[in-house]
Amino acid sequence: MVLLEYKRCARCGRLLHVSKFHKNASQPDGLQMHCKECERIATREWQAKVKNRKAIKHMAQKMFDGEIPLNYTTAMELIRKVKDM
Repeated sequence: MVLLEYKRCARCGRLLHVSKFHKNASQPDGLQMHCKECERIATREWQAKVKNRKAIKHMAQKMFDGEIPLNYTTAMELIRKVKDM
């Protein structure tokens, strides 16, 4: 195994010290492909997307159950949310 001091992030392309990468034993160099900062950003984006999906699913379920009246306005709101995903 070659000991590295610096590694290039596959996402942002910056050359960073290896301490800026999480460990990953399944990788040949023992480090993640993306730096910690890029992983944090990707995780936050993923969490926001999942939260949005859950909100849309919840709204659709309420419409199906009759808790929210299904009319043109609520249907268009649901369609807009789905398109923004």
